[in-house]
Amino acid sequence: MSLSSSIEYQPKRTLIKGTTSPSSHLPVLDGLRGIAILLVLGTHFAQGGHHNPVLKIFFAVTSFGWSGVDLFFVLSGFLITRILLSAKGAKGYFRNFYMRRVLRIFPLYYGVLGASLVLAPLFVQGPKPGLSQLWLWLYGQNLREALTGMPSVMQNPLGLYFGHFWSLAVEEHFYLVWPAIVLFSSLSTLKRVCGVIVVCALFMRIGAVLVGATVDVVHDATPFRMDALAIGGLIAAYAVGGYGLDALQRLSKLVVAVGIGMLLLIWLVKGDLFFDNKYWLTAGFSCVSWFYGGFLILAVSAPIGGLPHKALTLRPLLFLGKYSYGIYVIHGLLWSWFNVWFSTRKIRALVSSYFAALFLHLLLSTLVTVGLAFVSWHLFEKQFLKLKRLFEYRRSSTVQSSDEGVVAGDQRASSMNDRKSSPVPS
Repeated sequence: MSLSSSIEYQPKRTLIKGTTSPSSHLPVLDGLRGIAILLVLGTHFAQGGHHNPVLKIFFAVTSFGWSGVDLFFVLSGFLITRILLSAKGAKGYFRNFYMRRVLRIFPLYYGVLGASLVLAPLFVQGPKPGLSQLWLWLYGQNLREALTGMPSVMQNPLGLYFGHFWSLAVEEHFYLVWPAIVLFSSLSTLKRVCGVIVVCALFMRIGAVLVGATVDVVHDATPFRMDALAIGGLIAAYAVGGYGLDALQRLSKLVVAVGIGMLLLIWLVKGDLFFDNKYWLTAGFSCVSWFYGGFLILAVSAPIGGLPHKALTLRPLLFLGKYSYGIYVIHGLLWSWFNVWFSTRKIRALVSSYFAALFLHLLLSTLVTVGLAFVSWHLFEKQFLKLKRLFEYRRSSTVQSSDEGVVAGDQRASSMNDRKSSPVPS
């Protein structure tokens, strides 16, 4: 395919239920982001085990919370691909995409790094990050152990945790290459590319496990995690062409049902759903990604006004989805602090009930995180997003302007009503 023909190509515009254009905002996706961030908060703020049957089930669910990042990946792959497909042929395709990503992601990310790794060491006594911080500044945190053999722990005087930034690095690497792939591929070629990535990621994980790669390397390194993003991209490619997602609904129901059955079986056999063995690190990651892909198809295809649609557009979920990027960044940074401030042991000494202590630990940690994310969005991040008006996609009247998505959440500024919502991390 020639360069000119690939740029001029426009896929058939098949609409998803409840949309007015191929890139219209889908509220259910905010709800899915809300679910994803709840899973992540649960796995970090509610770790443990207990003989009580209720708590045993609760901890089994929270042990699967790591998969919230996989849901973010699938959502990002879907939203980014959907936006890029609708922007093909638009003036400033690359410039507008990358500048809008920069304005959404960089202020909070680099603001945190500057405050904690540059300013804090000047005024606070404690371990210094040194040159190893460059891995964070260059979005290479998730590759550090694979390339150097050094653990990804980042020393800093505030005792902040940066391990969760691995997923933001995966998303950034995806952003670097995906716009070009979408631009220079026909719709059918894009589907094949997504399929190849899904297969290759699985076999690369199998190979890594066989040669003795650590759990962190297989879990964090970008080449091993691209299948979730590619599955989202594949769904987007089907959504804008042919019969849309209608043809995939029956298959997605089967995938979700099998996924639920698989999770129940693993829990019954193993007792938890944590990714600490070779089966999870290989086929398990693939199954989880397909499970969330099927869930995504069912969500965006759900009839408006039906019970599934109403459940996914509950206001608490939409709220969490809107601020999910800030929540994701902040919750991990303060994780070690929360374990001290809101220790279940300390709280239990006051309330004498483990149930109450666990609930209060989870509640207080979540409230502080969400509160800080809310303040960060309105006082800091929002100011940069106002500049997005300088990088609008200029397309024909049949294709409306929209925003793009990110792993841990995003907000969309509408010139029509100034409504803020979040189109997907990283």
